[in-house]
Amino acid sequence: MKKSSQRRLLSLPAVHPCGAISPATLLGSLVALAGDVDGFRTETFTSHRRSAREVIRQVGAILAFLQEIDSPLPHSLILSFSELHVTLQKIRLLLSDCSRRGARLWILMRSDRVSGEFRVLIRSIATVLDVLPLDLVAASPETKELVRLVGWQAWKVPIETDAADERAAGMVTSILNQFKNGYAPARQNVEQVMNHLKIRSWAECSEEISFLETELFSCEDPGDSGLLSSLVGFMVYSRAVLFDLDSSPAIVNCRSKQSKNVLNDVNLEELRCPISLELMTDPVTLSTGQTYNRSSIKRWLDAGCHTCPVTGEKLTDDKLLLPNSTLLKLVEQLCHENNIQITEPNNQKRDLSKTEKPGSAAAIRAMRMTAAYLVDKLWTSVNEEEKAKAAHEIRLLTKSNLFNRDCFVESGAVRWLLKLSSSSNPSAQEQSVAALLNISKAQLGRIAIFEAGGLHPVLKVLEKVSRLKHSRMRPPSFSTSPPLMSTGRRSEKHRRPFLHWLSS
Repeated sequence: MKKSSQRRLLSLPAVHPCGAISPATLLGSLVALAGDVDGFRTETFTSHRRSAREVIRQVGAILAFLQEIDSPLPHSLILSFSELHVTLQKIRLLLSDCSRRGARLWILMRSDRVSGEFRVLIRSIATVLDVLPLDLVAASPETKELVRLVGWQAWKVPIETDAADERAAGMVTSILNQFKNGYAPARQNVEQVMNHLKIRSWAECSEEISFLETELFSCEDPGDSGLLSSLVGFMVYSRAVLFDLDSSPAIVNCRSKQSKNVLNDVNLEELRCPISLELMTDPVTLSTGQTYNRSSIKRWLDAGCHTCPVTGEKLTDDKLLLPNSTLLKLVEQLCHENNIQITEPNNQKRDLSKTEKPGSAAAIRAMRMTAAYLVDKLWTSVNEEEKAKAAHEIRLLTKSNLFNRDCFVESGAVRWLLKLSSSSNPSAQEQSVAALLNISKAQLGRIAIFEAGGLHPVLKVLEKVSRLKHSRMRPPSFSTSPPLMSTGRRSEKHRRPFLHWLSS
């Protein structure tokens, strides 16, 4: 399996400056790095706030010192500045991880490791400042004295996990144990954890689930895999129980008007491979400057074609496939912003679809409790919109995971989804039929639908859908239903892609 090229969370790689670097160049790079770290003052840290603020404060003082230094610089400073350069790189990565949206729960549950990293890096600052030859630096006496004070404080300041973080992590552990033993946690305890992490909406909860599933997919440590699986179950349960699906992007357009997203003007079609017409999740650029998905252009070249498919130019070096990391990040961010599922270069989805069951007892029981809760909402809610929201959640959870489908079959979801499929509410009908199609991918689901007499109602809805006119097959917008499709020959032509979208 090809490994992802992305850095794993809490891995802190750093490049040591070469020995031949000039002091002035090194100083400029240090100022830029310290400025990046100082910029984290405006970021939100849901855990490890004290450690993060302390290291930002120290680097802020160092930045003021670096900006005041006059050239020329003695070469004797290179060793100290090089060590400081490595330390600042790691601090920047650690702060980025601690403020990352979607990783809040994982950072909380890795508090001991995170505190250890902060401790090591702050002590590294102390070591560098101890050996820094301040007498050789052209700076004011006040600034030098401030640097000495920062160095002294870096040795003395205690770096421990915040008490509030310890309580929140302990509560998560307690909730996971309750899941493992078959008990539903108290709602107020789940709310307390979400409040501590500042997770206040369906969308934010989904970000956490997406991140945890991605980490689980690429995790090789059995201990971490078990914990990640349990945390996914916890967040899925929290999303279903705590958060109103009004914030769901599939129900309404939840994009904030204040969001300044440069991706708003990006056309998704421009990020598709010219050969496969699929999103470029592993883009590479040829010598002609054209970019393709690696697998597509490789098949082209392996077939003996030595020209650029778009321009027709002869390739000067058909072995030169340069990874386009900028485009990759753009595709990933655009997919994230629009809730589009992307695949890894090896065509395996970033989800748990390859596992029959979650990797822990807590995750298994959490999923069963979630299924029972949502099915209960299907038959107890008097509002059709509320039922539609529950059906939408079921649709998401049964999308690709076999175990999830079985859980909903065992919870009796089929009966109530079939009843909802005849609803006069278009959203309720759409979500229920899509959920049933997902459930039908499992053997137990097909049997349950047939035994409940659901074949005719589902086919009736699909026949109605097949008569809808759709000039180009796309998922419906947030505010409109799919356009009508003409009857006759075109209806059969368009039925298959539309059913594929419904079950996706």
